[in-house]
Amino acid sequence: MATHETPLACFTKTGGAISAFLFDMFLFPEVADRVFHEIRQVTQGQRLLQITDRSSLPYTEAVWKEAIRWNPFFTLSVPHVNSQEEVLRGFRIPKGSVIGQNMGFIFTDPKVWGDPEVFRPERFLSERTSDSLPNPLNIVFGFGSRICPGMYLADRAGFHVAATTASLFHILPLEGNQRPDPATVKYADMPLRVPIDFTARFIARDHHAEHLLRTLSLDK
Repeated sequence: MATHETPLACFTKTGGAISAFLFDMFLFPEVADRVFHEIRQVTQGQRLLQITDRSSLPYTEAVWKEAIRWNPFFTLSVPHVNSQEEVLRGFRIPKGSVIGQNMGFIFTDPKVWGDPEVFRPERFLSERTSDSLPNPLNIVFGFGSRICPGMYLADRAGFHVAATTASLFHILPLEGNQRPDPATVKYADMPLRVPIDFTARFIARDHHAEHLLRTLSLDK
């Protein structure tokens, strides 16, 4: 009997995707500024981001996909078991084999991505390449009939939290510290691959953001 991904696994991936997105905004402030300005054009700084705004945010959508792909936070997905013997490209896979998806390789294969080590959201915007590249959202939540049943909710919630945070805050190093070189960042050797010693300040971007944050205050 084949295993399947649970909603808990999906939301663990969602938390990983949000963390990856925000860490990338910390590493690449020029990308964060572009995300902010795209969202500001939609909201005019007068309201918080809404779920329905997503279709108006192509660059932010591309950054969300690239955050999932670049330095993948899940290197191995939930294992599956085949219910019958298979032959794939000449390789026999006996019934009952435990099969894991190597996300780390899928998201960094240079034959597919060209420059996988580069954080480049524009790869998902180019008319020449966007249609030929895999959609990370169709990979990270699993495959086929065993795909995560909560993927749509997890993706929408994750995108909304990540984009809203980027629209309200500068993500800055602690006072006296500098942004690390992306090439030197060390990651925990765990199933959920997260950066080690990620500390940062979240500062409201401007008076519009401060006003919106005050409207969310629970201390009233």
